[in-house]
Order: sequence, then C-alpha cells, then structure tokens
Amino acid sequence: MTSIRQKLLVNLLGFIGLLMAITAMGVYYLGNNDVEVLMKRTLIHSSLFLQAVVPTPFTSEQLKTIQKKLDDISSNENTIFRHESQYLFTDQNQTLNSYPFQYQILNENHQTILHSNLAPAFILSDLTLGFNDQTVNGVTWHIYMSYDPNTKYTYIVAAQYALQRWLRDSVAKDGIYIMLLTFPLFGILIWLILAHGLRSLDQIAYELSHRASNYLEPMDIKKVPKEIAVLIDELNKLLFRVKQGMDREQRFAGDAAHELRTPLAALRTQAQVAQNSTSDPDVLAALEKVIEGVERSTHVVQQLLTLSRLVPGSTMDRQSRVDLIQIAKDTIGDTIHQAMEKNIEIDFMAEQSQTFVLGNAISLGIMMRNLIDNAIRYTPEKGKIEVDIIENKNLVIFRVSDNGPGIPAKLRGRVFERFFRVLGTKAPGSGLGLAIVQQIATLHNAHVRLGTNDNGQGLKVDVEFPK
Repeated sequence: MTSIRQKLLVNLLGFIGLLMAITAMGVYYLGNNDVEVLMKRTLIHSSLFLQAVVPTPFTSEQLKTIQKKLDDISSNENTIFRHESQYLFTDQNQTLNSYPFQYQILNENHQTILHSNLAPAFILSDLTLGFNDQTVNGVTWHIYMSYDPNTKYTYIVAAQYALQRWLRDSVAKDGIYIMLLTFPLFGILIWLILAHGLRSLDQIAYELSHRASNYLEPMDIKKVPKEIAVLIDELNKLLFRVKQGMDREQRFAGDAAHELRTPLAALRTQAQVAQNSTSDPDVLAALEKVIEGVERSTHVVQQLLTLSRLVPGSTMDRQSRVDLIQIAKDTIGDTIHQAMEKNIEIDFMAEQSQTFVLGNAISLGIMMRNLIDNAIRYTPEKGKIEVDIIENKNLVIFRVSDNGPGIPAKLRGRVFERFFRVLGTKAPGSGLGLAIVQQIATLHNAHVRLGTNDNGQGLKVDVEFPK
C-alpha cells in the first residue's frame, strides 16, 4: 500500500535535490565569472594605487633605497605571508608558495626598478598593455599592465590564477556544504508539514474506526480541507444510502411482522375450526376462509417485497426510453380478467400511438398495475374505469379514473402512508398500493395527484412525468 506521506516526501526531496544540483552548477559557473571580474577590478585599482604612490621618476640611489626597504621586510612578516598563502590559497593541484598579488615597476628601458618583496625576479608580462595571462615555471598569472607617460614607468600588477580558482571552488564548496546540511532539514520540515496537513485524514480514520457499526450519521466536513471535503461528502452520501438500506430492512421486517400477524392468526383459527367441525358445510366454509387468508397474505408479501426492492437508484440504473402506451396496454391486458369478474368496463382513452418517457419499464408496469388494481377493487360491479395518457408541452400524464367511492380530500395526503386505509373500506387490500405508486413516481421524478372526476364522483389519479 502506497503511503501519501512517503510518496510526497520522496518526490519533494527529489525535486529539491535536483534544484540544489542546478543551483550548485549555476553558482559554480556564475561565481567563476564574478571572481574573474573582481580580480580584474582589483588589479586595476592596484595599478592606479601604484601610480599614485610613485608619481615622479626617482634617481637610481632613491630606487635602491626604496627597494632595499622592500627587501628588508622582516622575516617574521615573510613567514606570516607565506603561511597565510599556504593556508588560505590551497587547492588539489597547486599550493601557492607566495603571496598571490605581486607587482613590478619598469623604467623606460623595461628594466625592473621596483617590485614587491615576494615578486619573482623575471618580468611577469610580455609587455602587452591591458590584461593578459602568462604561465611562467608552471604558474599561471593574471596580469594587468599600464603605462604612465609622465613618469615613463610601466606598472605590472599580477595575481596567480590559482587564487581565482581557489575563490571559485571555495564559494561552490561552501554552497554545497550548506545545501547538504539543509537537505535533511528540508526532509524533516516537509515531513512535519505533511503530518500537519494530513492530520485531518488521521482524525477521520480514527473516528471511523471507533464508530459503532450501527452509527451511520454523516461526518462533519466544516473542519477538513477542501480537497478532503469532497471525499467526506461522498462518504456521507454512502453512509446515507447504507442507512436507508438498513432502515428499509428494519421497516420491511416490522411491516411484515405487523401485517402478517393478523392473517396468520386468522388462518390458524380457521384451520382449528375446520379441524373441530363435524359437518361438511362448516369444514368447507372454514377452508374458504383459509384460502382467502392465504390469498391476502400472499398479496401482502408480494406488495412488501415490491416496496422493499424500490431502492432509490436501483431501478433507474437501468433506465431507457420506454413507451407508456405499450406498457399501459400490457397492464390492462394482465388485469382485464379481474375487471370481467365484476363486470367492470375498462376504456383506454389515449389518442397517440406512442408516448415515450425516460424510465424503467418494469417499475412503471408495477405502478400502473397497482393503480388499475386499486380502481378495480374499489369500483362497484358494472362500473367503469378509464385509463388515459395525455401529452402536452411540458408533461406526460398517466391517468386512471373510476366511479367508485373516491377518497375524501382531507385524507388524500395520508393514503400514501404504508398500511393506511380509509375507514369503512370493504374492499380487500394491504394499504401498500399507493405507497408503491408514490415510490416509483419519485424514482422517475414524477408527481402523483389525487382528485375527483368532472362529475364530482369517483377517484382520479394523475401521475405527471416531466417531458
């Protein structure tokens, strides 16, 4: 299993290491240019300084006296310079054995008249004015030579190339050392930042691991980052669906126990009556009651199972473009024998040949069957039922109307409740038919409306589908 912390830490440290390497190369190459510019400026300033302190020609005696004083610098001072050079300006290829900056002053005959106390005896320059490089005895020198027309002196200021290389390498090494020292700090800092940023995930994991199995309340998303809030929101939706499923199972168990208790008790009673009866008519009457009870229980179980299967999203996952008129014709054909037993006439009034909606054909057939079955149950013998499909600009309406007793206006909101039945109703039923109709309509974004016919009698049920 991949760890987010480890993956981010490795990727970030790898990226930082790459940037550090690029930075080190940039410092090395750009630093070399900067050091070269610095040395050239230093050489120019040194040359100007020499011209300022040697403004006029000296006699040979004066020059000898000045040079003797330069040569007589104490041996301790020479030792200090030498030790400083060996300590400060050292690289793998060459150890500077003299102070890296030297100067020479030449007369008009190109003879050395003055020089720094550690300068070599030979002339460093090839007498080219400006900047030039010379390699003498394996030592490379950066040289700047200038000429003063007033004194007719030539001024040579030189610095060993090893000094430039040492400065360049020192800057690069110091930068690399600092990067190497800070790299682990970067790792620790990134780890702490990631730990703090992912703390909300740890809290969520802790909360989920310590939840009771039946505690399915949504989690709070106010204190979590936006990126995680999306995940928590989807998790809350899943918890909500799981809770609905558990509630539906509990409701089904409760409904089944509630609704089947009475018919099962009646079946037991009628079976006992048949068992204790001595005459054939009493036995036949008891058995008829048993058959009625079995039919009623079978109907209740079928309705309960149908209602339990109507899970939001389950049927609509298999949605398609379906023809309401064809489904209505098939449903009427399935229920016509029930109507014929009561001499009820069913008229199908649709004027169109086809009317399409987006939905699930099976669940729509169940909805139509419940509405037509209810109409047959509550319509008196020799009554009439009209089934119609009306299509207008915005809606497709499936309508079932009958000339039965209807439903009082004050009770129309309650008939969609499970097991609710209007008092005084003699027709057999479970009180689940309209609840199933309402559930299927909700799954199809449709609305169920109850009313009366134009003559003020019977019941008219409209299921309005969006066009």
